[in-house]
Amino acid sequence: MLADGERYTSASREMHMQLAKALSTNSMIHGHSSSANGTSAKPCKPGPQPHNRLAGSAEEQLQRVHGSPPSRSSPPASPGAPSARCTEPTPALSSETQAAIAEAIEANLPSNEAISRKAAQRALFTLARALKGIFGLAGVPPKVLSEIAVRWYARAKNCPALAGYAIDDVRLDLIEGFRKVKYAAGAGPIEECFARAKRQPVPAVALEYEQPEVRLLVALCIELQRNAGDGEPWPLACRIAGPLLGVSHETAARWLRLLIFDGVLELMSEGKHIGTDASMYRLWTQKENCKS
Repeated sequence: MLADGERYTSASREMHMQLAKALSTNSMIHGHSSSANGTSAKPCKPGPQPHNRLAGSAEEQLQRVHGSPPSRSSPPASPGAPSARCTEPTPALSSETQAAIAEAIEANLPSNEAISRKAAQRALFTLARALKGIFGLAGVPPKVLSEIAVRWYARAKNCPALAGYAIDDVRLDLIEGFRKVKYAAGAGPIEECFARAKRQPVPAVALEYEQPEVRLLVALCIELQRNAGDGEPWPLACRIAGPLLGVSHETAARWLRLLIFDGVLELMSEGKHIGTDASMYRLWTQKENCKS
């Protein structure tokens, strides 16, 4: 009786002998040996090959085993082909929105008197506030803001404040500034205080002045003090006060100095640069008739 190892060796030897015999027979059938008349037989066309269930790529084998189609990776993109992100269409803006953008650019250029980069950045931030209030610009992609920054830069490039201010920095500052804006132009705390000042009766201290605009400026200062709290300083830039009162920023600055001389306002700190860093004020608490 043969042991298991001997039976396996005998079966293996017999299988190899059968395989060698089959290969020899196949060679004779397909004419690989010389014919009887001495002429060489033409090679036959290969016949149908027996199905081999293990043939094919690894993916095809997985398909046969699991019954699912093999995964095919997408063809590589041709060199230079634009990505989906680059081909994202820019949203079409209405003619009204385009006109409002052009008006905002013209209204928020840095002054020719400003010489610091900070003045240009301040003008760019006021532009961001103006854009925030334009219908049709809510949620626009950065590409739209970048194009607006380029237009603003082209209009302001001759201003001294833009010296050394690269267009790449301008685009980034407008994009980030637009995202940081909390109040659109006309909707901030100063505008809200100004609206209240126009609704309230004229304060007693304001009646000392002849011009209605100066009286309104006094009322605005009182509302700004209420908004900041008793004794707390608050900012007011002449370039903000002027447009609210319908006068130039130079005139607004003169009237603010008058209120300081008259003891209505106390100057806590003065703006460092032209057009930036608004001066800080507070009402003189000793003047009882400052309270309406």
